[in-house]
Amino acid sequence: MNDIVISAENISKKIVRRKAGSSFFKPEYEEKFILRDIDFSASKGECIAVIGESGSGKSSLINILSGADNEFDGTLSINAKAISINALIKKLKPNLNGRKNLSIVFSAVGIKNKEIPPLLTLAEDFCDLGDSLDENISSYSVGMKARLVFSAVAFAEPSLVFIDDMQSLFDAVFIRKAIDKITELKLSGTTFIISDSALSLPYSLSARTVVLSEKTIISDGAPEKEVTAFLEKAFAEKDRKLTRFYETRTAAESERSRWGNKNIEILGVDLFSGSGKKCSDFDPEGRMVIRIEYKINKPVSEIGFSVGIFGTDGICRYFTDTYIDGVLVDIKQRGRISLIIERSGFMESSYRIDVAAHDKSGMPYDYVLDIARFKTSSPINDRGMFRPLHRWEND
Repeated sequence: MNDIVISAENISKKIVRRKAGSSFFKPEYEEKFILRDIDFSASKGECIAVIGESGSGKSSLINILSGADNEFDGTLSINAKAISINALIKKLKPNLNGRKNLSIVFSAVGIKNKEIPPLLTLAEDFCDLGDSLDENISSYSVGMKARLVFSAVAFAEPSLVFIDDMQSLFDAVFIRKAIDKITELKLSGTTFIISDSALSLPYSLSARTVVLSEKTIISDGAPEKEVTAFLEKAFAEKDRKLTRFYETRTAAESERSRWGNKNIEILGVDLFSGSGKKCSDFDPEGRMVIRIEYKINKPVSEIGFSVGIFGTDGICRYFTDTYIDGVLVDIKQRGRISLIIERSGFMESSYRIDVAAHDKSGMPYDYVLDIARFKTSSPINDRGMFRPLHRWEND
């Protein structure tokens, strides 16, 4: 018996579009790949999650594999009845109530009329829509319609099911029920091919994970490996683009990133490693010293200093000031104050530092954005925003 339920070889799809900048009266056109050289297969009882950046071709691939799109190059063989949750949602009748639409879905997936009544009871209970089942679905949200369709398909003994962008269809409560049902149906031989933008489904479903990039499949394997690799690539690309943005800011833009009455003026910031050397590349496990040099242009009665550390995405990774920490600043005409972080804990990435001199109410004497930058490098392949002190323990 052949367990391969779907096989695709050298699948490609192009669209024709007008060239950017071409004349309206004499337009020029070009071909653009939306999928390129796809080889793909799925076996009975497999659950496959298709992931990739926005525009990588996930929906286009699902449409072709499910039979919704027949205009492509290459060969496709389907050895099971393909059911698309997304396509069935579009077939619902808005002028009929939820119960009648459940019957329509059962008929659409091949269930005979005499077999529908007992399945209808199961689907009504599973979708958990209550009195809304008696209302016309013209009042339903997309999520309610998706619940309805999935609940019917789940009890129709499907062989091959497609769901495009599953996380956007189901709410947080129902998606847990759907995941449990998919896990159950896999054991009975149903094959699921699901695209996912949130990247959590490959783990939840223990799904074989296919990664799309630049309109083609770049990897295929276990979720632990493929999702991690995908995130590493995505974060590295985002970091590269944002770092380039910061590096190419003009002097005028930098000047607009500073404000205050200048009673106290920030002269500069130097960064030092634990060994006391100036540094811009830190070990997450090592000491980091941020030394602020300032001068007083006009006498003040009090002074505080703030330090904010931000990722290249603009999100604050850490902020503190001398008032928060209960530190009294020794006011000098020209002085230095250092924030000493004994263990930085920052994950491998690039960062910017904002500093400010201000009074206790927060009124800035001098607030300077992006006055210094640093990066952290680490041989450890963990991910996130920071590395907490931690250990593993066997029970």
